[in-house]
Amino acid sequence: MGEAADSRPGRRRQADRSRESTQRLLDAAIELIAKKGYEGATAAEIGQHAGYSREMVRARYGSKDELIRSLWEREYFTYVHEPPSAGEAGLDHASRQLARVQTLAGEDPRHLRALLLLLFETAGSAHPWPREWTDHFENGLCDALDRGQTDGSVRADIDPRTEAEAAVALLLGRGLRWVVDPDRVDFAVEMTRLIARLRSSLAVVGAAA
Repeated sequence: MGEAADSRPGRRRQADRSRESTQRLLDAAIELIAKKGYEGATAAEIGQHAGYSREMVRARYGSKDELIRSLWEREYFTYVHEPPSAGEAGLDHASRQLARVQTLAGEDPRHLRALLLLLFETAGSAHPWPREWTDHFENGLCDALDRGQTDGSVRADIDPRTEAEAAVALLLGRGLRWVVDPDRVDFAVEMTRLIARLRSSLAVVGAAA
């Protein structure tokens, strides 16, 4: 009993250190990808930027790609899609999912830039992230719009899948413009316009705004 009790604090400290090092590696990856792109940010640089050795990424994850996979799962897949709140109309839920990207643009543009660069640089490659993320986002919007047709907040004559695909395409198009010329393009403003367009074109006439 005494031996087991003595080992618990050590295990907790080890778990805390593991969580800290994981977050530091992910933060370093985000910062370097935002600056240098996916190809430019090497595993060795990420490890050093996080305050560890050049081999830390390979020791922890096996490869840079596996680190990026963890980044997608921990930071990006969960960020953009939340379940609806109790009583939330489908159109409001769809708008809120887009607004989360808008919030990211305002609060942590570095994080958003890393996300977009990962999407654009690895699109069409063997990496599954771009397709998985766009499918994940589109499915969340489609589900919200479909639910909106049921609750009366979304027009019955639109196709939720088509509208969800169009919204994600517009988001990525505006994102590309911002990545290419961030001094001229205000992504948060672009997202405000996108959300307004979605609501004005899909809302049932006479429904509460």
